[in-house]
Amino acid sequence: MASNGTRTVLAVAGWACAAAAATAVGIASVTAIGSGIAESTQRPLNGQQVAAALASPVPSTPPAQPSTPGSSGAPGPANKVLATAGGSVVAACSAGKAQLISWTPRQGYRTDDIDRGPDRTAKIEFESEDSEITVRVDCANGSPTAHTTVDADGDGD
Repeated sequence: MASNGTRTVLAVAGWACAAAAATAVGIASVTAIGSGIAESTQRPLNGQQVAAALASPVPSTPPAQPSTPGSSGAPGPANKVLATAGGSVVAACSAGKAQLISWTPRQGYRTDDIDRGPDRTAKIEFESEDSEITVRVDCANGSPTAHTTVDADGDGD
């Protein structure tokens, strides 16, 4: 019959072996799963490579296609960024018609009543708790131009 001291030593030794085995299995699992995550074929650019990339010409882009908020919406050759107090709009003109390509409300604003065009006038509203900013875009001079109105109480009247 084993004494209490012997039982305690055996219990601690058993626990240590179980902990070591669990740790080994965990490390092996993370290594097997994470090998594709940790090893990247892409390497960071050094300063010289960044400077060379910035100096190279930008390839021409095809005509802008409608995009949704959150997509790139980057200004193309015929696109123009129009900034307002409620947010910014990327717009384009084609055959005298205005089109909203993408938009980004400023913090505290949301969008409403969007008429993205193409039409004689495209429209979007940026709304906050305190105001409503209506942005109408037209192409009177062949380039997108924003016309904004502000309703300070935000009720649209």
